[in-house]
Amino acid sequence: APVTAPDDTGKPMLAKDGSGYPIIMMPTSFAWAWEKVSQALTQTDLRVTDRNRDQGVFFLTTPERYQLQPPQAQLKLSHTTNGIQVAVLNGEGTALAGKAPGLAILESVHREL
Repeated sequence: APVTAPDDTGKPMLAKDGSGYPIIMMPTSFAWAWEKVSQALTQTDLRVTDRNRDQGVFFLTTPERYQLQPPQAQLKLSHTTNGIQVAVLNGEGTALAGKAPGLAILESVHREL
């Protein structure tokens, strides 16, 4: 049988939050989710300019195809009752990024998870 991390209880799922914004749900521990997302980001065309593990945030610069203006975004991992939720915030982290660019970013990450 393939060896998996002991707290890897399920596959990451692309979903929507209560307001219809795209999220990735990861039914796992924060430490494991952070590692997996770190690795996934290196496989995408998103550029990680900084990260803050304590806050659960990756700071990203996005290529033009994501149509984010300005092209900065934050990928935020938060604890929920169902595991770790990954969402896309604007560059300042003050609000969720638009649904279309947010979904495009999360799809890129999700493909590599």
